[in-house]
Amino acid sequence: MHSKTLNRTIAVTGVLAAVVVLSACSSGDESTPSESSGDLTIGAIDLSEACPATVVIQTDWNPESEHGHLYELLGDTYEIDAGAKSVTGPLLASGEYTGVDVEIRAGGPAIGFQTVSSQMYQDTDITLGYVSTDEAIQLSSETPTKAVYAPLDISPTMVMWDPETYPDVETIDDILPALSANGGVWRYFDGSAYIEYLKSSGLADDSILDGSYDGTPANFVAAAGKDMQQGFASAEPYIYENEVEAWGKPVGFSLIHDSGWETYQSSVSVRTEALEELTPCLELLVPVLQQAGKDFYDDPAAANALILDLVEQYLVFINDAEDLKLELAADYLVMAAWLAYLKSGLLLPRDEQQDPSPEEMALRLQLRLQRLSAMRDAGARLMARDRIGRDVFVRSAPEGLRTVRSIQWKASLFDLTRDNIETQRIERDRCSRTQEGQVAELGSQLEIADRQITFDLLLRYQPSHSGFLVA
Repeated sequence: MHSKTLNRTIAVTGVLAAVVVLSACSSGDESTPSESSGDLTIGAIDLSEACPATVVIQTDWNPESEHGHLYELLGDTYEIDAGAKSVTGPLLASGEYTGVDVEIRAGGPAIGFQTVSSQMYQDTDITLGYVSTDEAIQLSSETPTKAVYAPLDISPTMVMWDPETYPDVETIDDILPALSANGGVWRYFDGSAYIEYLKSSGLADDSILDGSYDGTPANFVAAAGKDMQQGFASAEPYIYENEVEAWGKPVGFSLIHDSGWETYQSSVSVRTEALEELTPCLELLVPVLQQAGKDFYDDPAAANALILDLVEQYLVFINDAEDLKLELAADYLVMAAWLAYLKSGLLLPRDEQQDPSPEEMALRLQLRLQRLSAMRDAGARLMARDRIGRDVFVRSAPEGLRTVRSIQWKASLFDLTRDNIETQRIERDRCSRTQEGQVAELGSQLEIADRQITFDLLLRYQPSHSGFLVA
């Protein structure tokens, strides 16, 4: 979850809005030349004895003006790692070198949308991280953190809506009845603690809530104003009106802070277990961060220029990466990560409740590898066989014999007459019956016998031969 502030310069916002499309990449490097920190003279504040040689700060989103106080710590000499989405340079306090370097890392898509808390525990080189109050409470048992400095007094987390669809909505109190009447939903980041507060306060319920928000405008635009959506007051209102072409109009919004959920967004925090060790450093470093925030608001030009430089280089790296076969590299990375997980499960103390067990996973992998080997062998044998048209050739198609049939009639006049008489005899021998089923009288049969026979009867199928009498 990224942080925002209401004090945003319009000139920077439009450019930074493009950063929303950034995503993490596996490798790559593009940097600007920087002179060695050893060549600088330490000023009034010396952090070299109390702080790590490089103070690593993990942010919760891409470079933006809300992080201006961090980039104010860097001067004109810095090194950008576009692949790792980080920038490193001498840590300055009001322009004076403090004896240590600072590395500022991008968050959000640059770390696969992981929480900063988990990132800090995965990489203990991280000195400070941006952790919201919600996140600190939710993960207090797994990855506990301690806030030491809050750059923002008011959280910019908000809910926004289309003022044309909901002209009567002004505050969060108006949302539940408005959405219920219109059949819309309130889309938010799943796991957001403020949602539970709103539900317990009666300001929202499950009938209007949808935890599928992914930070993109697609669903909000597709709903055509019917739905409401989480956002950040320092970014989305400007972005949706000026950068999202499919929307291109103002949005109404209300801060979650105004509903009574007053938390700190993007609090600069340390791992709880490292607090005691870092206390001497923090006593000197936190005032430097506070002064950097004041210097940034007094004159943001230099920090904003650096932010724009970072955005441009990160985007260039992304564009160059489109020409690479990252899908193939990703497959190898997934395979390597899975094998590392399997090996760690076999070597580390066993968890009895783990299902499947590492041994079972190893057997499954072995079976899959055996099947893969068998398929490869079968494919190799198949491809090694003779191939028609390359190794062997079929005979040409035979010509075949064409059968021509014709019908010839070889019946003489005598044959025709005899056959006809035989047919008449058969008909006379049959028992002739009337329609009532009675046997015909003998006289009728004699009349039939006495009837003259003509060629019309003999050649009944050739009616053109007629007019001759048989003696």
